[in-house]
Amino acid sequence: MCICGFFCLPHLAFARRATAAIPSLSQSYRLVVYHDCRFVSLVHPEAAAGGFGSGFIMAHQQNNRLSFRRSANGLRRSLIAALSVLPFRSWADDTTSVKSDAAELDENEKQILVVVGPSTHPPGTHEVAAGGRLVAHCMMHPLNAPPIRAIVVDHWPDAETQSKADSIVFIGDMFPPTKFANTESILDELAGMMDRGCGIVCLHYATGLEAKDVGPEGQHPLLQWMGGYFATRCDHHRSVARIFDAATIENASADHPVGAGWEPFTLHDEPYINNYFGPDANRMLPGAIPLATSMLPPEAPERQVVAWGINRADGGRGFGIVMPHYYRNWANDPLRTLICNGIAWSTGADVPKDGFKTAAPNLKQFDPDSIEPQARKKAKTR
Repeated sequence: MCICGFFCLPHLAFARRATAAIPSLSQSYRLVVYHDCRFVSLVHPEAAAGGFGSGFIMAHQQNNRLSFRRSANGLRRSLIAALSVLPFRSWADDTTSVKSDAAELDENEKQILVVVGPSTHPPGTHEVAAGGRLVAHCMMHPLNAPPIRAIVVDHWPDAETQSKADSIVFIGDMFPPTKFANTESILDELAGMMDRGCGIVCLHYATGLEAKDVGPEGQHPLLQWMGGYFATRCDHHRSVARIFDAATIENASADHPVGAGWEPFTLHDEPYINNYFGPDANRMLPGAIPLATSMLPPEAPERQVVAWGINRADGGRGFGIVMPHYYRNWANDPLRTLICNGIAWSTGADVPKDGFKTAAPNLKQFDPDSIEPQARKKAKTR
């Protein structure tokens, strides 16, 4: 039986430990190292001829221990992650070739780090893992601009990975550092990234902070890093989360790079309103500007800022956008251009005059639980 496994690994040494841990694998399977040593596969000779079998072994490292599990769905999920997310410029059987490949990369090429936080939303909404993979794919496959490399993780990365990022993109339920263990140390390391001018982007609910996360007057470093946040269940300010059947999103800064290449659009989604931008009567901080607005709510419309950016004093840039709630809305071309513009701009890259254009994605390719929203399952009652 042919076995193929992809490993999400920080180091090649772990890959070699993986093969050594199962002698039958090291004897029968070829170790293949993909770009940046972040995905490693054990490929049986039959696999090279297209004969992927039904068996699959997935390995991961936790607390310096190896663990393995068989998974019927693992092969499909890992192939999607490997083929759709990471920039496979080359592969090699040893670290020498990998280092040689890395040395040939354009030193001006930008790189983002996509950090996927936890989510408890029902299928078809948020879909943070699939959304993170989709974002990475879009940034690496533009139609009219140099690609931006992307690494996707579902945990706080190590210092080396942090150091390579020109911008960090968060997606998840609430600002992910508040949901990971060791929040304070993560915020300290994130502050170091911001101090060197790294960009920061938060998508939809990842813009969110609640009362326990902020000071009594709403103090939190995310306000300075990104220029604003979604204040949910806070005492100092109350943002509003509500699904609108037809929210029209307008370009608030057409001359700004993030405003390039997209026209007003209308969608069924949950753009948060009354977002928090600072203690001075909610006026935006110096360097911050609205990038997209919407007249909401429909029964008492006011111009609401639903996407914004900031040029920070440290030279970095922040971009926040409070959409999309529904995974299917990633197929909306103007919305996707707006988001990709914001991510590219946050890295310091030049955004084309007609926007950072991407092909309409095959939403199923990124392995969501559902493309269409599903009702939250009710707890069983006896």
